[in-house]
Amino acid sequence: NRIATGASYGVIGGGNANGISTSAYQSVIGGGSVNGIGVNSDHSFIGGGQGNNMLTGANYSVLAGGANNMIWIGDTYSVIGGGYLNNIQSGAAYSVISGGNLNTASSNYDAIGGGSGNMATGNYATVPGGSNNVAGGQFSFAAGANAQATNSGAFVWADAEGTPFGSTRTNQFNVRANGVPSA
Repeated sequence: NRIATGASYGVIGGGNANGISTSAYQSVIGGGSVNGIGVNSDHSFIGGGQGNNMLTGANYSVLAGGANNMIWIGDTYSVIGGGYLNNIQSGAAYSVISGGNLNTASSNYDAIGGGSGNMATGNYATVPGGSNNVAGGQFSFAAGANAQATNSGAFVWADAEGTPFGSTRTNQFNVRANGVPSA
């Protein structure tokens, strides 16, 4: 474990091969292995897990655990709760991914609740979970499986049919539910 020069008041609680970089003052890694807090990522926290990283300038961010999750450059006030291979990409400050795997937030104020392969790419976009959903418009919401809310203000819910189902204009509400109602 290593705490670099200038990372004043930094703490590593245990584990192995963890590191806090230069000027990441008052940052903490609780344990785990091969976790890292980048340069100038002050007041940040990694709880544990393996291979979790915060890059340069991820100030006031939290990465609770899991494996191979990443908060990218300059993503202040962002949170990843856990899971595997989740990413808050550069330019997605104030974003959160609660868990799941292969989820990506890439704009400011995005939220992904979990699931797999979901993307929030518009500012203030939300995916509560599910699989392969895209909330791409600003203030958009995509839920279910393969829901594509690509327009601003769009809300799309798609059933498990397997093919993509999306919005076609702003402020639209689209639902695909092809099941037969029960008697």
